[in-house]
Amino acid sequence: MTLKAVFFGSIGSFSETSRLQLDSFNESMKINQIDEIWNEKEYIGYLKISGSITLQQYYDL
Repeated sequence: MTLKAVFFGSIGSFSETSRLQLDSFNESMKINQIDEIWNEKEYIGYLKISGSITLQQYYDL
């Protein structure tokens, strides 16, 4: 795998990456056969939940 980009910090540190992350979450769920697609409104709500472990527990993943 060739490294094409490096992202530092959190969402919006150098550029707005929220859409990229939403698309990545949806693609990851598809690859892992999780029957769920998040829309922008849902994703914005999930951004208010700090930490991936907390989100996993909240979303029961």
